[in-house]
Amino acid sequence: MDFWSGVGGDNWAHSADRYDRQLAPFAAALLGAYPSGTRHRVLDVGCGAGTTAIRAAERATDGAVVGVDLSRAMLDVATRRATRAGLTNVAFIQADAATARPAALPFDLVMSRFGVMFFEDPGSAFANLARLAAPTAELRFVCWQRAADNPWYLLPEEIITTTAGAEPRWQTTGPGPFSMAEPQRIVDILAAAGWAEITVDALTPTVHLGGPGTVDDAVGFVLTRTNAQQALALATPETSETTAGALRAAFRSLHDGSGVAFPSAAWLVGARRSASAV
Repeated sequence: MDFWSGVGGDNWAHSADRYDRQLAPFAAALLGAYPSGTRHRVLDVGCGAGTTAIRAAERATDGAVVGVDLSRAMLDVATRRATRAGLTNVAFIQADAATARPAALPFDLVMSRFGVMFFEDPGSAFANLARLAAPTAELRFVCWQRAADNPWYLLPEEIITTTAGAEPRWQTTGPGPFSMAEPQRIVDILAAAGWAEITVDALTPTVHLGGPGTVDDAVGFVLTRTNAQQALALATPETSETTAGALRAAFRSLHDGSGVAFPSAAWLVGARRSASAV
């Protein structure tokens, strides 16, 4: 949690527009079946800089949206964006969704774009989300499949850690981007936490690293990510330049005319609050 309320959230807020462009296909899938004009109350878990919460608020013209995140820096970005959009039906609160009790409950839709993989105790966290949900409320979220199926993350990580002599920062157990990679684990956690009618569908869009742009844009984006900054924190200027050069060389052959393109693999998860949830 300290990561997102500190340097991780600060760095994401700084590059929020670029992350949004990279993750656009997943935001579209998350909200794809969400109708306009709904009166729903929506909870956006790990809402970050507010992209999905704001889009939900634009559709929930007769409803309301609450975005919850640990990062004050990202919530400040979200608030500015909502103000610019002229929205009055979305609010952002700094809280841990694993234990939060927003005043607007119960919610008709609980959603998240890559915000549910970082719970210390996912079973307890999803049980809390079920308690915040109205009877038969819908849960929808996207989470990453295995790191091995997401070279947009793994290739830059391998280059950075190799050239900098650092340890890889990703893991498959405990809180982290790939902690919900196994479909059966998702089903088991949700079923035990009070959710039913669980579906887990693959999303495999091509993504542009940091969004459309040049090779140098993608290199610059990667080097601003927290894991890269931590790996290179004690590096010499020569090592940093070697790392940038290695990234540049790897990305040239991947540029498709719009940006540095990678395959990706995520899960789109859906569920309904179980009648037995407590």
